[in-house]
Amino acid sequence: ISQYRQDISLDVVGGSLERGTNVQAYTNNDSVAQQWSIIKSGSSYKLRSRCGGYDLDVAGGIAANQTNVQVWEANDSNAQLWTFIPVANFEGSGSADDPYKISSAEQLRELAELINNGDTATYYRNLNYIQTEDIDLKNESFTPIGTRTFEGSTGGNFNGTYDGQQHKITGLNVNKPELNYVGLFGWSYGGTIKNLSVSGNVYGNGVVGGIVGEIGGGSNSTVENCSFNGTVNAKFSAGGIVGNFWRSGTIKNCYFNGDVVSTNGPTGGIVGGCAAQNDDTSTITINNCYSVSKSKVTAGILGTLSIDNAKLKIDFSNNIYLKSMADKGTTGYSASGTIGVTNEMLTSSIAEMLGTPYVQNNYSTVNDGYPVNDGYPVFEWQLKNIFEGSGSADDPYKISSAE
Repeated sequence: ISQYRQDISLDVVGGSLERGTNVQAYTNNDSVAQQWSIIKSGSSYKLRSRCGGYDLDVAGGIAANQTNVQVWEANDSNAQLWTFIPVANFEGSGSADDPYKISSAEQLRELAELINNGDTATYYRNLNYIQTEDIDLKNESFTPIGTRTFEGSTGGNFNGTYDGQQHKITGLNVNKPELNYVGLFGWSYGGTIKNLSVSGNVYGNGVVGGIVGEIGGGSNSTVENCSFNGTVNAKFSAGGIVGNFWRSGTIKNCYFNGDVVSTNGPTGGIVGGCAAQNDDTSTITINNCYSVSKSKVTAGILGTLSIDNAKLKIDFSNNIYLKSMADKGTTGYSASGTIGVTNEMLTSSIAEMLGTPYVQNNYSTVNDGYPVNDGYPVFEWQLKNIFEGSGSADDPYKISSAE
């Protein structure tokens, strides 16, 4: 059993055959002191040394830093049970200062596997990730990052931070008609997803969103500076960005352009629904977002608000939706903080009303035919790729046509 990327192994000090001998990390030498048997025990494992036949043991069963690790007679206690955590194939350490770097479709899929696996979710779900390149998933089937059923989690809630760093994910294809809590991310209680542009199609049973199926859980969950272009389809509770708020959450500076469809409602341009418990005193927030749906939805911003609770705080401001998609901005709550506009207004003057990070978008297509949001406002960083070059003094943008 060796240290990752190091020539160091788990070693019984001095090759002693006595119980209570300390265990150390030592240069690989292929001796019997470094040979171990791995024995399955329920959902955990025992490590049995071939040097004396004793098990790897936390001295005294004390769960504290700097406690000795030794070999001891097998006794089936927790002090002798261990879990193996697969090493992620990401650069970085997952800390705030050194986040894991996601740069390919393979690594994004690996992240989903780590979060969805009960053996690894506890470790990886609350770490920090940044996307360092645009990623094309090529419309190949994708499983949400963080899967769950109404009866509970089959993996792990994502409660870390995923920063797209102004990159995009294209070709997302989530086709899980039997699954609830569906999106690029399945569910995020206490997590942050930000600075990311996603396009594709998402289909699930219920609680389905373009970016994430559900956020909240009474924790500080945030989706910020994100966009989704494509189709969101569910049997119930579908939203362009988020499928459902559960008790709390924040969505700000996000936009949706596509179709939101549900066979059994509700649907919302930004969020499908919201539910809360009677004693909740938390806040749900939707600020500075807009939505465009080619199909009719229950409400332009929030599909339905299922609460009977004066304690829950609601903070909606400066949210815009296309009039043709809905008659109102919200259902079950005063539409304050939402406004319906015409297509002409949305393509000509709304960017200024929304302010940073939006800019007016005068490009319905670019030279390669890739649509730039049908001429609706976009994030400033999304227009950078229209021109060849980077805009610097050494690599200026190149203007070559009337368009």
